[in-house]
Amino acid sequence: MSHKAMLNELERDIKKDKAKLVCEKCNRKFKYRANFDKHSCCLNNEMDDISKTLYQQKEILKSLLKNGGNGCNTTNILNQNNINITINDFGKEDISHITDQFVLDIISKMNSSSLIKYIQAVHYGNPCNLNIILPGQNQKFVLIWKNNQWVLKDKGVIIDGMIVKNFDRINDVYEKMENKLPKSVQNEYTNYADTFDYTGRKSIINDTEKMLVNKKQLIG
Repeated sequence: MSHKAMLNELERDIKKDKAKLVCEKCNRKFKYRANFDKHSCCLNNEMDDISKTLYQQKEILKSLLKNGGNGCNTTNILNQNNINITINDFGKEDISHITDQFVLDIISKMNSSSLIKYIQAVHYGNPCNLNIILPGQNQKFVLIWKNNQWVLKDKGVIIDGMIVKNFDRINDVYEKMENKLPKSVQNEYTNYADTFDYTGRKSIINDTEKMLVNKKQLIG
């Protein structure tokens, strides 16, 4: 659904309810808290934050390329100050910069922090993989790069899926190396993998959100 369509739908819902709660910005009154929380002013504020973050994302890309980021094919997806790069679709990241030794180090100390370290390396170790934007932890949406455009998606679904996909990437390497690893490492990895269900991922989701919000500090 487009941003305009989302706003129109919210406004139609608002008109159906009798006013009780009052928006300090537009003085509109609402009967139900749920409609008050999601009405167009709030949504527009979120869109403003996302627009600012899109600009910041471009600045990050410039900084990465200036400081030696490479491995990107040149196209016209992003063109600012004569910089042209291809952003990979979310979920189709180029992980050629991730070495087996790096993954082995992750596996040898496998825990939630190690998994987040891997996710960070995938998305911020290659400027072409800067394909997800989370302006703030309290926001319900993220932007992901898909089919040459930014698409608004549910934050919870996207971040949980990103965690699972990157764990699978680590696990692919683990399965290739398993027989060469010490028993202690195998046991530690297996113990962690056994807890990797949705309940066990809740704390990882929260920490991953923090990492995404603070990505400029991680890069700088």
